[in-house]
Amino acid sequence: MHTPVLADLAVRVPITSPDTPMGEIEAVLRADPELLGIVTSAGDDLYLIDRGFLDMILAGRLGYGRALLHRRPLRSCCDARPWCSRGAPSGATRRAPRCSGRTRSRRSR
Repeated sequence: MHTPVLADLAVRVPITSPDTPMGEIEAVLRADPELLGIVTSAGDDLYLIDRGFLDMILAGRLGYGRALLHRRPLRSCCDARPWCSRGAPSGATRRAPRCSGRTRSRRSR
């Protein structure tokens, strides 16, 4: 029997430059229905662009997003908050030392 590991849940996604036009990203996602998303990096930050997010961005507020954003670089649609940052410690990493110093009665259960 196979013991499940975290890698069993992982899927491969392509990594692209943040300068890739959004029209190309849309074409890649449409060409492969099994592809869940694309990752782009900007410095130490990683951004996950999934189908739902891309569709929402390309629809635009008034329905003209696809025509307006087709040639714009992917970096123009990335949120201010990255999915993952390789440079800065995560919130859990920053909180762990403070939590371990608390008395047992002050720790959350």
